[in-house]
Amino acid sequence: MNIFKSIFKKLSARLKTSAERNFIAIVDSLPHELNSSKEYTKNCSDFHFSNWEEFPEFRFVMCRLPKNSLEKYSNRTINKKLSGIQVYSNKSKDYIDIELLIRNNYISGVKVPNHDLRSLDTTRIDLNKLIINEFDFPEEEVDRIYKSLPDSVKDKIVQSEMMELEFENRIFFTIYDLEDGNYLAIDKNHNVYSLIHDANPTSKKMKIDLKSLINDLTSDNFNISEHFDERYKNSA
Repeated sequence: MNIFKSIFKKLSARLKTSAERNFIAIVDSLPHELNSSKEYTKNCSDFHFSNWEEFPEFRFVMCRLPKNSLEKYSNRTINKKLSGIQVYSNKSKDYIDIELLIRNNYISGVKVPNHDLRSLDTTRIDLNKLIINEFDFPEEEVDRIYKSLPDSVKDKIVQSEMMELEFENRIFFTIYDLEDGNYLAIDKNHNVYSLIHDANPTSKKMKIDLKSLINDLTSDNFNISEHFDERYKNSA
């Protein structure tokens, strides 16, 4: 029995690897204009393809993201649907249509007949019928947080640059990029936090309200260097 289990595990690993390999080959084949999305996606590793409740015809593309990849590549203005990708199927002995969904610049969905990525021959990919359209995804939590802000604050924050981040098992929404993966952010109640990777703690509630902070930032009254010095000095 143990021998059969071992064989099954090895076979499953090979099948999973072929699906992953074929997915990357399709991503590689996409045109130059999608290079940003290609780089974001290929920067990941250990791809898995799971059911997607929002879009049942697609498989959701899960992966392992290197540190700071979200900050480097994510762009919430890039949301597209790619259709007309034709790839030869060893099972049907013909070309089949593949579709991809790009969400926030990441290729997060793949649609293959019968969800069978493994049977594809990715040496035969035809993009002559490729169609790229804008795609509207359901509203995200970060968008709802933005809409909940006072108008005086909204006018001074770029909505598309806000991101949802997890620090110390808590969810925050960025409002200002301090660079190198460090941010000023808010929680869902609009409390202001400093998120500094190398400080201890990495997330610290600030003694300032959101409106005052935004005013300081836009009038150049917020000294970033002093803020870092204070955070490091007060690290436990």
